[in-house]
Amino acid sequence: DIPYLPSQISFSCEFPIKEITNIRAHIPVHFRQQGNAVTLFTNSIPLGGAFYAEGFRLVLS
Repeated sequence: DIPYLPSQISFSCEFPIKEITNIRAHIPVHFRQQGNAVTLFTNSIPLGGAFYAEGFRLVLS
């Protein structure tokens, strides 16, 4: 069994985000937005692994 840890990448956006598409990542990525703070996150990183997400597109509300 390999333990999995949550990891995240945060940035700010002053507009409400409807969805984030075209994420090129090696694991499932989700997002949440609270005010201007946006977080891309995953719960699927193996211990000692790396989280990268690139090339995503924001769809604003």
